[in-house]
Amino acid sequence: MASFYSKYQAHYGDNLKLAIPVVISQLGHTLVQTADIIIVGHFAGTISLAAVSLANSIFIIPLIIGIGISYGSTPLIAQHNGRKEFTECGQLLSNSLFINVLTGVILFGLVCLGSVYFLDQLHQSPDVLKLAKPFLMLMAVSVIPMLVFNTFKQFAEGLGFTKQAMMISIWGNVLNILLGVTLLRACLAFILWG
Repeated sequence: MASFYSKYQAHYGDNLKLAIPVVISQLGHTLVQTADIIIVGHFAGTISLAAVSLANSIFIIPLIIGIGISYGSTPLIAQHNGRKEFTECGQLLSNSLFINVLTGVILFGLVCLGSVYFLDQLHQSPDVLKLAKPFLMLMAVSVIPMLVFNTFKQFAEGLGFTKQAMMISIWGNVLNILLGVTLLRACLAFILWG
């Protein structure tokens, strides 16, 4: 075992430099939904919290499908980049963008159909459904931009640029929290005073 460790010891540091930012940026998707649930639970009450939780639990399925499809390009890009086949890297980027946008359109349609038909079959409270449907529709709109972002994120990671995607995920979550709190407070103030 010790000989196996020492044989590859020179590569562990390089692998960690690539892997740690990838792990942090992948956590960004989950942190967006977690932050939304915390913000709504803290400021808006139990019915809103139930609606957001219901919508998130349904949205996670197309989210994981879309992310999983977009991750397929990274090892291919890394392989061509390692061989210095840069033209193939560009072709993979354009093909990946096409596939991810097409996947985003399909998932958008499925989420919209799910919000119209599937939610009613879950036998939830009408008050919860009234709030969950528009929230799920808003999240459905984010599928295509998320997959476009993932296309370029996976391309950058395939080229070895992992810190940039990590920083975008971190600052995106910070922005999500700041805007979430600000907009939710503004909506509540409008409802209470309007």
